[in-house]
Amino acid sequence: MQTWYGEYKIPSKIHVVKKNPAGSQYEDDFQKTLAEKGQASEDDDYWLDDGYLILGFKIDTYVHGTNEHLTYYGGANGTGLDMWERERKNDPDTTKVRDVYELDDVEIRDGDVAIITLDTKLSDQYTTESYI
Repeated sequence: MQTWYGEYKIPSKIHVVKKNPAGSQYEDDFQKTLAEKGQASEDDDYWLDDGYLILGFKIDTYVHGTNEHLTYYGGANGTGLDMWERERKNDPDTTKVRDVYELDDVEIRDGDVAIITLDTKLSDQYTTESYI
């Protein structure tokens, strides 16, 4: 059995745009703004402020640094053996996520390892005060 350890940190304030499924480089407002101005602004209205950011990984392992051994997305060496698929064979295609007071069904795919809610952040749970 292999055990993998890792750490991934998400900043308290993130900016997320909806994934562009059409694949056209300048189709959505975010891409147009970047093409025209070279940068985006916090005040632009295309940022998502609710929903989920789903973090997915494509993991490949190699033997002797060059020979692909296992892959966790799409199959190693053209074999079609996808380890995500193999390890979660009977798992559902959705998972329950609690977003403050609601329980939502969120679709998951091979490689999805974290679901981040966009309308809440850890810093919402803490306040700072100064007493003089």
